[in-house]
Formats: sequence, C-alpha cells, structure tokens
Amino acid sequence: MRKFYSRVHPRWRAYDYAQPGVYFVTAVSHGRDPIFGVPTSRGIVLTRAGHVVDRCWLRVPEQFEGVTVDRFVVMPDHVHAIVVLLCTPARTASLSEVVAWTKRRASLDIHAGIRAQTAPIWQRSFHDRIIRNTAALDQVRKYIAANPSRAWNAIAAQSSRRIDTHA
Repeated sequence: MRKFYSRVHPRWRAYDYAQPGVYFVTAVSHGRDPIFGVPTSRGIVLTRAGHVVDRCWLRVPEQFEGVTVDRFVVMPDHVHAIVVLLCTPARTASLSEVVAWTKRRASLDIHAGIRAQTAPIWQRSFHDRIIRNTAALDQVRKYIAANPSRAWNAIAAQSSRRIDTHA
C-alpha cells in the first residue's frame, strides 16, 4: 500500500493570527533554490528576483492599512520579516493574508519578466513565531541583521573545509 505524506500544519491552531501582534516570519524559496541573492563579505547582493521580493515587502504598509514591517532581510533562498499587525479599526488583514500577498505578488512579478512561468518560486506556507515582548523583539532584530554575515561565514567555512581536505 502506498504511503502518503501527512503535512504538519505550521501554524498554532489555537491562535488567532488576525489579532494585533508582532510576528517573526520566514518564507522559503521552492527547493531552497538560491534565486534571490548571493552572500558576499559585504552582505547579500540581490538578484533581479531578490529585488522584486524586496520591493514587495516594502509595499506591505501601503497595501494593508494597519500593517507595518518592522525589519526584513532577503536572503539567497528565504526571507525573514517582522510583521506588525496594529490595533486599528481599519486593519482587516491577517498575518497569512499579508504573507500570501507578498509571495503571490513577488511570484507574479518574477514570472512576468525573470523566470519561466512553470518554475515555482516559493515553498508552500511559511514559518512564524509570535513575538511576545521587547526582549524577544530585540533578539529577532539582531538575528535578522546578522543573517547576511552568517550566510557569508558559512560559505567561507565551507570553502576552507574543501581546501583542508585537498591538502
């Protein structure tokens, strides 16, 4: 008998992601394909697709009233963002709607001029963490700021391991 993969839902089912709050979000490219940029010693150099994703995240506050993006970084194969759903009567978007819009908008724009229509851009869904206090917010901000350096250091370490094995 054929076994089917049972997908684990990434969201906390008992939590209302439409309520005001601060959320740490990670959206990953399909197959972790590094289509958004290249790590360098000075940060991530974005590809054309990476610039599209960057612009989409910058447009979130104008697209959704009562939603801001505190920080975000486009990495070669993923995006980290801190999304803030404000407590305003005009806000109607949930966290899922915000992330779905950025992924859909970026996909449409990338397919329009950069990549074949059949190539998927994103993995399904996204990862999130609810940020509950200022200490956690500061920690996530530092993580986002340091992420490009970590990517470069990982490449440098991998290169040095290759050199060591050939010596």
